[in-house]
Amino acid sequence: MQKMIRLVLKTTHGMTPDRLPIFLFLYGDHCATYVDEANAILRDLLETSGLVFGINNIGVPFDSYLSSRAGQIFYLVHYYSRETGGEIYSSVDPALFSNALDYILTQLHFRYTIGFKPKKLDGKRHTLKVALTKEAQKRYPAAELRFRPEYIPVAVPESFR
Repeated sequence: MQKMIRLVLKTTHGMTPDRLPIFLFLYGDHCATYVDEANAILRDLLETSGLVFGINNIGVPFDSYLSSRAGQIFYLVHYYSRETGGEIYSSVDPALFSNALDYILTQLHFRYTIGFKPKKLDGKRHTLKVALTKEAQKRYPAAELRFRPEYIPVAVPESFR
């Protein structure tokens, strides 16, 4: 899984125009890795605009209390989706998977991206907070904001320009 994510990210870095790497995992989320490796992959994701989504058959029920233990991160797709602004959709009925995929594709099609250029491309994690104004909250009470809680500003390597 980690190798596949890194290969996709490496490929998207070299594309012109820039591409948005989207990862969609279709399986029960029963994978785990050591905290350092999980965070290294997350760092790679946060250096891009990549999003992680999952469609889960609930074969392995998600338990947030067990997501981190014994020096490992469990439920990696849940972890990466939460940290990149993606989402997990679960159903015991595989017939509903196509509805979940339609919903994910609709979200991607209608997403609104807010961008900014940080003053310094320092390669460090920075907290990100997005909120509606009080007026916007009243005007759009059903609006749902989904965003990654952190980002890492990096310069595009010379070899990818």
